[in-house]
Amino acid sequence: MPLREHWGLKIYNHKKRGMILPLIALSAISFADCAGISDVGGDGCAGILKAVVIDTKTKHMWLCQAGSSFRGYAVAIGSGGPDKQKEGDNKTPLGIYALGSPRPSGEGFHTFIPIDFPREDQKRKGFNGGKIGIHGPPESWKWLGSTTTWVNWTRGCIAVGSIDEIIEIADWVRTNQVKEVILRPGHSLTAT
Repeated sequence: MPLREHWGLKIYNHKKRGMILPLIALSAISFADCAGISDVGGDGCAGILKAVVIDTKTKHMWLCQAGSSFRGYAVAIGSGGPDKQKEGDNKTPLGIYALGSPRPSGEGFHTFIPIDFPREDQKRKGFNGGKIGIHGPPESWKWLGSTTTWVNWTRGCIAVGSIDEIIEIADWVRTNQVKEVILRPGHSLTAT
């Protein structure tokens, strides 16, 4: 029997040592911390001059400049998967979008970088929704480390694994005046 449950994690009383151990995350957090935040697979920046690129299948994000990756991150996407078309579907949009200026989130995610979804051509096709962007994990989850990217949990946004990561991304977007994000379904899309 679990002693208590927190964020869906069962916490058991370990009788041999008389201690309470959150069995799920002790090894997971240690592994995530050892793996490092920039150790995401491949380089999704080939042929891209300047953009944030997100592969929704592999759950990787790259900061691209001059055709190569400045930095890569593991991400979580919408709990409904990719291909957002309407408000409330919990999906992450696919395509090329304008990227707004980073700002404080106001919803407990530290920093929010808006994605201009839906585009005008998508609105004409009936797509709706909004409040889509790149942000960090909930500030109350910071003890979980980068394990917050292991499961897709957002309402359609892209979440990185730590507050430090979203601060670094926001600084890079501001400094390099990045205005475009590419959300891929697992194959190449090129910037316009």
